[in-house]
Amino acid sequence: MRSHLVAEGVRLKDVHPQLGTGDAEEWLRTLHADVVAAAGRIIKRKGYTNWALGLAVNAIVKIIIRDERHILPLSVPAKGRYGITQDVHLSLPAMLGSDGVQELVQVCVIATNTCVP
Repeated sequence: MRSHLVAEGVRLKDVHPQLGTGDAEEWLRTLHADVVAAAGRIIKRKGYTNWALGLAVNAIVKIIIRDERHILPLSVPAKGRYGITQDVHLSLPAMLGSDGVQELVQVCVIATNTCVP
């Protein structure tokens, strides 16, 4: 599945052709450990990490109150999408307004070459 990951239109496999080999797996484990440790380093340097959360909540509340209908990555029910049959939530692009999530933005899944609303 990692071979189908895309960021900014670039496949991870194109950036890291060794994906799936032992070297690539070790690199991914190291990257994961670095990301997990980053929060601890930020807290050690700054003493807190709550500013981003507060700013995000502030922006979301303004969008709802003003019915601005912005598209944001929000945790929404995923059952019935992408072949998911269980009650789970995924972070998907969704239009947010005064009535909550107005609609989900269509996302194309490269692995299956299909688009899901």
